Amino acid sequence: MADEATRRVVAALPLLKTNAGPRDQELWIQRLKEEYQGLIKYVENNKNADNDWFRLESNKEGTRSQLLIHLLHRKSLFQNWMAKQPKCTGEARYA
Repeated sequence: MADEATRRVVAALPLLKTNAGPRDQELWIQRLKEEYQGLIKYVENNKNADNDWFRLESNKEGTRSQLLIHLLHRKSLFQNWMAKQPKCTGEARYA
């Protein structure tokens, strides 16, 4: 089960309402808007808490993304790019 701090972070984010994938054309655009709104809110909350640790970029269609992670360890800054292409299984899972 999630701890109280995690629950507070998740409770401050908007819920996703559209069940769609990249093959759903117009619904996918609505889903992307909802996901971007959630990510923007998450980044804003992290910046307000001085906890800015990643940067996310994606292509125009929202089907490929790259994540730049910042990690500070023993006074050294490490940065790592991670690329992600979602799998289209036709099945969406919601928490």
